[in-house]
Amino acid sequence: MILSKKISQIRFGIIKIYGKSIFNLFIILLITLVLLSTSGCMESKKVVKIKATIIENDTPQITGVEANSELIDVLKYPKDIPPNLPGVYVLVIHKSNRINYWTSVPYTGPGTYELTSGLRFIPADGEDARVIVTVNDETGDRIAMNTTTVTI
Repeated sequence: MILSKKISQIRFGIIKIYGKSIFNLFIILLITLVLLSTSGCMESKKVVKIKATIIENDTPQITGVEANSELIDVLKYPKDIPPNLPGVYVLVIHKSNRINYWTSVPYTGPGTYELTSGLRFIPADGEDARVIVTVNDETGDRIAMNTTTVTI
């Protein structure tokens, strides 16, 4: 009887010790995750924000393109977006190289389209890049195009 009582006391003590250890480990992991996610939020990267105005008289026409560069949180940073057909596409060209990730939105008719394009390569501050906006049809053929320049 005394032996079984001792064994149950030892078991209960071990459970207490492991329970505290597991709880402490959980708290440490939780703090680590919070610190990692917070540090990711504090980083920013440059993107190009584009606003294109499209009218349609038989075929689409891009009448205006505005572009500017901004900093956004890394967690919200856009990467490649699958192609949309028909769609509005953006290319950012710097020194004869495409520097943006694939960016497109579905074309739904005339109106204003706003796109945010992440940059694979970021030019030095103050350098210019060419922004090309196109409308492509269901087969991928370009049916409208307009360009502008943005200072990165």
